[in-house]
Amino acid sequence: IIALAYDIPAINRVVDFINLMAYDFTDFHLYYPFTGYNSALYPSKAQKGYFATLNTAHAAHYWAEAGMNKSKIMVGIATYGHSYNLLFSWLTYPGAPATSEGREFSYGDVCEFVHQPGTVRVWDEVARVPYAYNGKIWVTFEDYLSVTQKTKWIKKNGFGGAMTYDLNSDDYDRVCNAWKPFELQEIIYHGT
Repeated sequence: IIALAYDIPAINRVVDFINLMAYDFTDFHLYYPFTGYNSALYPSKAQKGYFATLNTAHAAHYWAEAGMNKSKIMVGIATYGHSYNLLFSWLTYPGAPATSEGREFSYGDVCEFVHQPGTVRVWDEVARVPYAYNGKIWVTFEDYLSVTQKTKWIKKNGFGGAMTYDLNSDDYDRVCNAWKPFELQEIIYHGT
């Protein structure tokens, strides 16, 4: 779509910067009823072909390689999460079968969900993003650890900076202050 829709070198000549929406990479669809990451930094081991392009690193590098100066690319970081309703509560891996999309989670909602009894938080060591599940609810989100790694990646790779979407999904009620940061992972997922 990008190659057909945008003349990136022409855009590069006339703008000071672009805000790269590096999120909403996966959503529930009846033709593809599986869980997936909202804003992974890298592809997971299981993602191949087109699906291996649904991540921040690929999107940002694609724009740079197509003619946008890296210094003009502001990489998007989400402050919200997507949820899925799992088909089976015992299949909880990324790409697990889902029956429908759940509600959108603000970061405060994520903090509440992660600290509910029975919730398991998982860190994907390859994709560099967390997810959590409880019963048949599966949530993909950003947290302190993933945002920290993403901002370090932005600086290391010479991109112009970061932007966030959106402020009203951040922890404006300071819900997350009631709990310790998510730095201690219950499970580390290395992919399959």
